[in-house]
Amino acid sequence: MGTSRPALYHVLHDEIGFTSDEIQQLTYWLCHTDARCSKAVSVPAPIHYAHLAAYASRTFDFDDNLDQGSDNGGFVENIENVSVDDIKTKLMVLDSKIANDMWFV
Repeated sequence: MGTSRPALYHVLHDEIGFTSDEIQQLTYWLCHTDARCSKAVSVPAPIHYAHLAAYASRTFDFDDNLDQGSDNGGFVENIENVSVDDIKTKLMVLDSKIANDMWFV
């Protein structure tokens, strides 16, 4: 069975008013809600999903004009040349069929 790892969290803005114990309890329970595993995982599911989405999206082409006849299916052949700044400033538009799905899981 998986085990949750202790982590250090910094609350930047607290709209709900959780105590530190409630934050710990929430993160513990989120370690049991991962769609890929029926057991506990070591990190909360939203953190894991963010990692999976970032890892999967690194291969997408973030070109401004995707209609220029790219014959490689929108994938970047050399991902080493894509910087974090390039990715942060571009919007990745997904097909409407998968836009509301967790395609990265």
